[in-house]
Amino acid sequence: SWDAVRPQALELVASGERYFSVPAQKSVLTPAEREVLRLIAVGLETKVIAQRLGKEPSTVSVQTRAIYSKLRASYPNFTLENHVHLTHFWRGQWQLLEGLYT
Repeated sequence: SWDAVRPQALELVASGERYFSVPAQKSVLTPAEREVLRLIAVGLETKVIAQRLGKEPSTVSVQTRAIYSKLRASYPNFTLENHVHLTHFWRGQWQLLEGLYT
C-alpha cells in the first residue's frame, strides 16, 4: 500500500531521485526466505544466520538456493550470482518495494 512506501518515496524525491510506483503483487519469497535474504544483506554467514534463526545451516543453505532461483526467475535483468549481488539487490530494489510485496 502507499502508506507502506510513502516515507521512502518522499525521501527519494526530496533527495532529487525519482520514485516509480509498481503494482502490488505477492512476494516471490516466503517470509522465512525474506528474513534469510535480509541477514545475507547485512553480511552474515550461513552458520551465523542459522544460529540467529534457530535453524540448521543446511536449512539456511536450501533457503539461500531457493532465494537465488526465485529472484533470478522473477528479476531476469538483475545479476544474481553471489551474496554481493544479493546485497545490492536487497539495498537497491527490495527495501524500497518491500512494503508492496507482503
